[in-house]
Amino acid sequence: MNRKAKVEKGVFGAAPEIDASLPTIKGVSDDGVVAAAIGRIGGGVQRLICSTAFYFGAMSKAKKVKGYTYNTAWEEYYTEYYAANPLQPEAKRKAKANCVIYAKVARLPWDSQSYAGQMFDHPHGSQSQKTAALNKLIEDYGSKAPTAEEFAKLLPGPKAKGGGPTETTIKAWAAGKAKAFADVRDDENLWGQIESNATLLARFEAASEKVDLFNAMAATITDKAKADAKLAAKLAGKPGKTPAAKVPAAMLKGGRRPKDATVQ
Repeated sequence: MNRKAKVEKGVFGAAPEIDASLPTIKGVSDDGVVAAAIGRIGGGVQRLICSTAFYFGAMSKAKKVKGYTYNTAWEEYYTEYYAANPLQPEAKRKAKANCVIYAKVARLPWDSQSYAGQMFDHPHGSQSQKTAALNKLIEDYGSKAPTAEEFAKLLPGPKAKGGGPTETTIKAWAAGKAKAFADVRDDENLWGQIESNATLLARFEAASEKVDLFNAMAATITDKAKADAKLAAKLAGKPGKTPAAKVPAAMLKGGRRPKDATVQ
């Protein structure tokens, strides 16, 4: 397998499906050309750009290129991939950090390819959390590979289960999405780029319409617990009007039921 084919397949994880060929790689200096080509592919290339970062990081280690970071190559990828919709500064910083970390991991003095692949494919944690874990890997295991147990401790854990969405959280989500679209319209630079591109504008308007529908739906949601409490308060003090109590089926056998209980 030549270097070109290896990058097209990806150096860790499942092979990304792409409809374009990447430039032939002759050396580390080809990283920017390859990264830009990946950017032009567009859509679903996160694994490809991260595994390519690892690939060039490993090549830089093999060729003893000091201080290699993949930063410049990622900027060339960004120029192509985000040309139509640039990221805000903080979002760009995170996106870059989530990618170039794989080049840093590749430069560790031990074979880190399987560790990088395991982290990328780990089912729990955001890419930013995985980046933090890889930074911890570099910090704590800069000279010797961790054991399987030690590496497992670095992997992000599953998200804690909450109480589920409520009337308040659903309406907050809806309001937040509506505000995001309003903020885009208020951003003269970003909105100008969208408005001047017929395809982007059509997609934006279609998405905006769905957000409006989401808000309309959210407005109809009521909190059952609050409604029940309101009803109980309304009926308080009215004899014979207390909310019906559920009666276990076993207690109803033979036509019997406990006193002061009504069947719901």
